[in-house]
Amino acid sequence: MLGHSRESAGVFIFLDPPAPPDTRMLVVTVLDAETDASGTVTLQASWTLRSGQRARATLTRGDVSNV
Repeated sequence: MLGHSRESAGVFIFLDPPAPPDTRMLVVTVLDAETDASGTVTLQASWTLRSGQRARATLTRGDVSNV
C-alpha cells in the first residue's frame, strides 16, 4: 500500500516524495509565543536553511520579534 509503513494496525505514515537534488528546505522552529495585556505578540523562533543531497545545514539563525 502506497505511503504505508509496517506499523501497528491502523497506523499510517505518509512519506514525502523524493525531492530534486537542488531542493532547499527551510525548517522553522517556534520556541515561544506570548501575548501581553496590550496585545503585543512576542515570537521567539529559529530557522535553518538546509540544502544538498544529504540536507546539511547551510545557514541557521534565531530571532525574537514583537508584533
